[in-house]
Amino acid sequence: NPVAGSGLSVLSGTTAPETPSGNYPLYITGTSISKALAVHVDTVTLVVGGCVAPPVVGLSQDVFNVTAEEGSSPADELVYVTNTAVCGTLYWEVTSDQPWVTADPASGSVDVGETPGDLVTLMFNTASLTAAGSPYTAHVQVMPVTVGKDISADENGVITITLTITEPPVSEDTVLVSHEIAYP
Repeated sequence: NPVAGSGLSVLSGTTAPETPSGNYPLYITGTSISKALAVHVDTVTLVVGGCVAPPVVGLSQDVFNVTAEEGSSPADELVYVTNTAVCGTLYWEVTSDQPWVTADPASGSVDVGETPGDLVTLMFNTASLTAAGSPYTAHVQVMPVTVGKDISADENGVITITLTITEPPVSEDTVLVSHEIAYP
């Protein structure tokens, strides 16, 4: 977007995130009114550096509601981790604030545009939890890890899990016995 007028002209623009690093010649052609419409060509060099955008954690799902009967654990749940930034690689690790949920793998890396992303399995070990304390809540964080550069991430991905523990059903084979003791 050249600016009309005498003196310097200002050009502005952007490059696509996928533009490879390197030096690119730009040819600027101008016409001088004061010199009888003389055409003048200048060459400038555009220098494109590497991506400097911070990684951004993307999750295929960030809320899970799971149910298990007392003494058992719910089935595993799956979530995909992606990098929703404009460029680069997201190196990530997972932590949980509750011991009854773990993630496998606990770390990994995913490039921008890689779909569906890195598969993470959320595994539950809830056999010791009771219906009396239900519902339970856990937060699993997927956090960017800095590798080689001092880049801070935009945000962590947080998965919220609500677990409901139910009492086991009374079986038809269960016999309820009442004890009464009589004293003479």
